[in-house]
Amino acid sequence: MFDRLGQSSYSLGGGMVAVLVPHLAIPFNWDGSSAAVIEQDTIEDISACVEASCLTIIGQREELPDFGIPDPTFGIQPIDVQRIIDAVLKYEPRAALYMSQSPDEFDQLIARVLLAVSAKEVNV
Repeated sequence: MFDRLGQSSYSLGGGMVAVLVPHLAIPFNWDGSSAAVIEQDTIEDISACVEASCLTIIGQREELPDFGIPDPTFGIQPIDVQRIIDAVLKYEPRAALYMSQSPDEFDQLIARVLLAVSAKEVNV
């Protein structure tokens, strides 16, 4: 949402927070009459970009055909988690990722995957 001075803000815990460098929120949604935004380079922004990468199968985006992850739908287990991490980090170098997997308790053909995202430390 933009105020009368043209600064953007977003809601956080019931209050509005000023956004210095707005980035469209993922998933895209509306905050009143304008597009929802988050502060660029925050953990929320980095996590949203990682989520977008993980929800996109390589080849789905015509403008960036190698964006996304390999389709794991009918893959052989265990899933190659390093291949997924490498694919995500190619377009989201700000992220530090930890990924693990385990078979489902009731159906061994289902893999339960955990992906933890943090921001890489920036040395200035």
